Amino acid sequence: ITQSKENIVILTATTTDFRMASMANVTEKDIVLEIGSSFGEGTAAIARYCHRLIGFDVSEKAVAAAKTRCEAFRDRVEFHIVDVFREEKRAISILKDVDANVVCIDIGGNRDIFSVMRMIQWVQNIVKPFLIIVKSEELTWDGTGR
Repeated sequence: ITQSKENIVILTATTTDFRMASMANVTEKDIVLEIGSSFGEGTAAIARYCHRLIGFDVSEKAVAAAKTRCEAFRDRVEFHIVDVFREEKRAISILKDVDANVVCIDIGGNRDIFSVMRMIQWVQNIVKPFLIIVKSEELTWDGTGR
């Protein structure tokens, strides 16, 4: 866990730890942006605890599955097929009236460190949440191979 003047960043290496950290740190008052919502498994878990959740994923197939999986939360969960790196203006437009105070980033736990750091920086500069939760094996690697 790291903290700057602007936000707190929680780093996790595994899907289980990422979901546990997300569920443990989200409250019913929070508006969550989930970047890398995939098939909505984590989304369904987080949606139980937050006020509103906006999911971004690059895969049309994943978003369709996530919508089905999160049907019970349709009044407070929405999904968008968007690649933040390639469609930055569109992503910003989607978020223009959203005051997300928590961002969960899971853009592939084994994604290269440069891409993960670039996403964290984008979130810090554009979304400006209080809390960022990130799944990244490389950022959490401790040099021992675990």
